[in-house]
Amino acid sequence: MVNQRQIAQAAKVSISTVSKALSGGAETQRLHPDTVQRIHKVAIKLGYQPNDHARALRSKRSGLIGVYFGSGHQIQGRPVVSGYVPAHTLDGIEKAVVHAGYDLLLINFTHALGHPKRLETVLLRKQLDGLICIGLSETPEIYDLLIKRQLPTVAIEDLPTDHPAPSITMDCSQAISDVLDHLTSLGHRHIGYIGPLHDNVSPAQVLRHEELVKQLRQRQLPWSDQQCIDGSNTSQVIARQDNFCLKDGVVGMKQLLDRKAPVTAVIAYNDLAAAGAMQTLAQRKIQCPDQVSIVGFGNYDIAQSLWPDLTTIPYPLVEMGQAAGKHLLAHLQDAKAPTTIPVTTHTIKSPLVIRRSTGPVNSIAQKEHV
Repeated sequence: MVNQRQIAQAAKVSISTVSKALSGGAETQRLHPDTVQRIHKVAIKLGYQPNDHARALRSKRSGLIGVYFGSGHQIQGRPVVSGYVPAHTLDGIEKAVVHAGYDLLLINFTHALGHPKRLETVLLRKQLDGLICIGLSETPEIYDLLIKRQLPTVAIEDLPTDHPAPSITMDCSQAISDVLDHLTSLGHRHIGYIGPLHDNVSPAQVLRHEELVKQLRQRQLPWSDQQCIDGSNTSQVIARQDNFCLKDGVVGMKQLLDRKAPVTAVIAYNDLAAAGAMQTLAQRKIQCPDQVSIVGFGNYDIAQSLWPDLTTIPYPLVEMGQAAGKHLLAHLQDAKAPTTIPVTTHTIKSPLVIRRSTGPVNSIAQKEHV
C-alpha cells in the first residue's frame, strides 16, 4: 500500500501538501494547479489508492457532486446520457468539478418521486456535497426536498417558478434579438415559428417562444397564430419517440405551407426540427433560402451537414455546465456561505452562427406578403 509519505518524498513536497492536493475541494484549490497536477501524476505512477471513506470522515465531505436529469431527458425513468444535451452538459460539469478534486454521481430520482421517504433516503445514503440539476422545474417535489435537506443545488436552464432555484441559463433575449436583426437585415418581415408538436415542452423552449413573439411585436413586425405551429395548435401531435424532433419539423412545415401562412423565414425550435422543415421544403420543390430562409437552434453536428448548411443559435451547453459546476464549487468552498445557495440567475451569451440557410427575401415572395 502506497501512502502519502511516499508520495511526498517522490514529489519533493510536504506530507500536508500531498494531503491537501488529494483531498479535493477547498484545500486543493489553495494550491498552485501545477503542484496539484504534479502530485496527482506521482500518485498515479506509484499506484496510490485513496480511502474515500476515511477522507469523508475527516473532512465531513463525501467529495461527491450529484447530477440529476429531469423527465425531459429520460426514457422510461432512466437518464439518456447519450443525448446531445445531457452529453455536452455533463462534459462542461466534469471540466469544472473533476478538476477541483470532486467525483460526479448520476442520480436517478424518478422512481422514488411517489414515495417522499424513499426519495429522502436516497439523498441521505449518497451523502452528496451538492447537486446540479438539468430539468429541475419538471419535478418540483425534488426541489422541496432539497430545500428541506439544505443540500446546495444549482439548476441549469431552470426558470423562476413557484420553486425557484439558483440557475445557469442561456441569454435567450440576446439570442432572439440577434436572429431578428439578421433576418430583418435581409428584408424578412413575415417570420414563422415551428415548436415541439407535443405538450411536454421544456420551460426553456416556452421562454424562447414567448421571447420571439414579444420581440416581433416590439419591432412591429406582422404576427398571428397562422405563423406558428406548436403543440397548442397542431393538427398532428408527434409522440416523443424515435426521431420526433425531425418529425416535428417535417410536419410543422407541411402545416405552415398547407395553411398558406405568409412567411418568408421560419425559426425552428432546434436544429433537428429545422432539418425536418428543410426536408419538407425540398419535397415541395421550394428552394431554401431563395424562397424560404430557415434558422435552427443548438448548433448540433447536423447543422453543418445539411445543404444548405444551417444558420443557428448555438446552445452553450458545455459553457453552462462548466458555469454551474464553478458556481456550486465556489459556494462549497466559502466557509462563511449559508447552507443553501441564494437564488440568482447567471446568463451565458451565445452569438448567432450565420450560414447559407438564410438569404435575402425573394422579390416575388416579398410582394406576395406585403
